[in-house]
Amino acid sequence: MKIFSIYAVYHYGTPIYVGCTIQRLKRRWKSHKVRKKYPNAVIRIITTTECKKNAEALESLYIAKLGTYEYISDFGMNDTENGQSACHPDYDQSGENNPMYGRTGSKHHSYGLKGPQAPMYGKPSPNRHPVWKQADEVIELYKGGLGYKPIAKRFGCSTKVIFNIVKSNGLPPNRMDSRKGVPHPRRDPVWEHADEVIDLKNKGWTQSRIAKHFGCTRGPIRSIIEGQRKE
Repeated sequence: MKIFSIYAVYHYGTPIYVGCTIQRLKRRWKSHKVRKKYPNAVIRIITTTECKKNAEALESLYIAKLGTYEYISDFGMNDTENGQSACHPDYDQSGENNPMYGRTGSKHHSYGLKGPQAPMYGKPSPNRHPVWKQADEVIELYKGGLGYKPIAKRFGCSTKVIFNIVKSNGLPPNRMDSRKGVPHPRRDPVWEHADEVIDLKNKGWTQSRIAKHFGCTRGPIRSIIEGQRKE
């Protein structure tokens, strides 16, 4: 008789993944995708069952209960609400063993509820970052030209949280974290004197002499000069 273990992975006390396995927990953890990203995470068994259908139902239940579905949580790593992809490697689901055998269309989906019937429908994730309460301020800063990194640094959160807030408000995502026409927040002040730098270079000054004159390193001086050449 197979024993199905429903387990949760925690990162510094926060649940980030819920799965189902028939392997020994130590063996499952060795090849787990979460372990590769968060080596300090820990894995714990929530409950066990001998029934495959119960295992699927319990996995879906705890994904919703612990808020580990990645599209409603800033920390979740479950890519589906029902978790069937997590159970998939552990037992044969080919042919008649597959829950979708002989069925077509999403209306026959057998893994939990969707839409208004789903337990988490219309509810914020219990693991949602507090910065979501300041979403309006985040959007204003983003529209004003700030990228994900400087906004995340201001609110003390990750860039993923800012990305999710921007995406949820229907704004085009900016994965490169750079806004056209907006200077980089770490740009050296010498860029404000770019025209003067070019004039001095045309007069025969070396990069070292120009850098010493403005009290900076040669890096931004070189960037200004090379940028002028490209133009």
